[in-house]
Amino acid sequence: MPEDSWAEITEEELQQLEYVEDFDLPHGISTWEYDVVRLKTDTEEGGLRYTTSLLKRMGDKGWELVNITPLGDENGPRYGIFKRIWDQGHGDEDDS
Repeated sequence: MPEDSWAEITEEELQQLEYVEDFDLPHGISTWEYDVVRLKTDTEEGGLRYTTSLLKRMGDKGWELVNITPLGDENGPRYGIFKRIWDQGHGDEDDS
């Protein structure tokens, strides 16, 4: 999280974030990581090609498409919501 974003977080929220960061789940319980990616529309230049390529790349990296949804009004841009089983080896990579 960028340093300038911390100004918006209360002390209580910061304590909760620190707790969650140190929280370890018992072995055998699956945890998920999520990624949200803006998709281009078919009417945008190269939109279909971009979206097809994006979906393939995400799948190759183990991401499963969960939903496609507009944020805001239904005519706004669509976002793909992806999930995969969380593995600490993926956590710090920029692979979206």
